[in-house]
Amino acid sequence: MLERPLSYNGITINDETQADFHNGYWIRVTSVDGLFGDEIRYESHPIPSGTGERSSYAFRSGKQLVLTGEIWGKGISQLREGQWILQSMFWDLQPHKLYFTPWPLVASGDSLYITCRCNQPLVMADEFTKLDGLVQLWTVGLRADNPRSFKTSNNSTYPVWQT
Repeated sequence: MLERPLSYNGITINDETQADFHNGYWIRVTSVDGLFGDEIRYESHPIPSGTGERSSYAFRSGKQLVLTGEIWGKGISQLREGQWILQSMFWDLQPHKLYFTPWPLVASGDSLYITCRCNQPLVMADEFTKLDGLVQLWTVGLRADNPRSFKTSNNSTYPVWQT
């Protein structure tokens, strides 16, 4: 997921073709947590007057994704422009498709999506480091009610073992 562009709410980030700063800024994703696991829920009840418990069937619940990254800017005004773009990406609290392309699908040209909504604020402390331009760190949390990923070509679940 980190090696390819990522789109959400009509905005694409992590696009290596933008790394030349032709917009004056580049928004990079450095970490995605929660993609490969989802929450599991079950019901359990203690055994009256005994040791242990009885539990019901286990089910997959939603999925919590945490995206972390960097905004690179040629100067302070370009860095601020990148901040506004990122803020507009996660401002709407309605569900949107998060599009990404895992390595096995790159050759086919297909991609996947998970429908999720922003459920944690975009955290972007107003501090930055200067390397070869200005860099600012950011983090945001997204929640998917359905933990499955789907192919964009035909809306089928992928990988197919997801039930």
